[in-house]
Amino acid sequence: MKFLLPKTTTPKSFDLEQHWAGKLPEAAHEILDIFHYPEVYAHFGTPVPKGILLHGLPGTGKTHFARMIAEVTDASFFYAAASQFDELFVGKGPQRVRNLFEQAQQSTEYSLTEKIRASCLGITLPQKRAVIFIDELDAIGNRNQSLHTSSTHGTVSQLLTCLDGMTSSDNIFIIAATNNLKQIDPALRRSGRFDRVITMPLPDFNSRLKLLEFYVGGCPGYEKLESDGTLKKYATMTKGFAAADIKNMANEATMAAIKHTINSRREQGLPVQNQNQLDSKNYTITEQYLDKAFKDVQTKLKSERTDKSVTFSTTDFVQNIKTYWDNNAKEKEEREDSSSLDQID
Repeated sequence: MKFLLPKTTTPKSFDLEQHWAGKLPEAAHEILDIFHYPEVYAHFGTPVPKGILLHGLPGTGKTHFARMIAEVTDASFFYAAASQFDELFVGKGPQRVRNLFEQAQQSTEYSLTEKIRASCLGITLPQKRAVIFIDELDAIGNRNQSLHTSSTHGTVSQLLTCLDGMTSSDNIFIIAATNNLKQIDPALRRSGRFDRVITMPLPDFNSRLKLLEFYVGGCPGYEKLESDGTLKKYATMTKGFAAADIKNMANEATMAAIKHTINSRREQGLPVQNQNQLDSKNYTITEQYLDKAFKDVQTKLKSERTDKSVTFSTTDFVQNIKTYWDNNAKEKEEREDSSSLDQID
């Protein structure tokens, strides 16, 4: 049986800015240095962080950042949503956490055949790396213990056990994400766990312009939008938009242009599916489509923020119920004590 060893790759030019629209936090570059040059940290006896916690509003690119780290370091990527760990059946959560870490560990190891063949050929096998990304960490690691079930406690305990059992030689890096940093259990943020926090900011003007250029760049009409300053105009107007919101806006504008093309061809009695006869003049991104898409996304964002401000707080509800039952139990105990004293008298 013919067996091929994995190719030995030369280090890339690890320029995160090439994979990211805008300026990344300085901590992001530090994390990449830790991942790429672990021997330097080992030489100085500096403990390498096992995990980092990404914090930011929805749509700011937390998942994309984790995937980007895995891509530029040639690491295997393992994604898991914390909310999917626990189900109706008790014990599934801890088991899934163990399986996740075991799969990541296996991806960093070479088989015996690979090791023997490399030894015979005098080849040094390159290190394999893995990135585990846990989204929605606050779904299980919420500091409000009243929201935890016994199953959730088991899942968090298993996660902490896996984190504490990791060493720098495992070549596994853990990245987690949350939209609410204040709700994360302090136990998860202790030294040796998720002790590094990176705040993912909303894109600035230059970042928003790059995003618009990227998502609209391949569409007919892009040159006009760029030359007449329309893209810069909307890069200014989209202040407060996340990267996902700008992507959604560009997609909505593109869909509107495509819909116009389809309707136009139907009215002319032309086949819609014949791409060789499509008139690019009909399928053109114009300021009209961008303006409508901008207003739609802006309305949606305002609605979401308004809903969040009046949303019923589950945490407060649980706390109120707990206080109610504690007060009832205290009153019942006082009544029983009073009744006992009456009987003695």
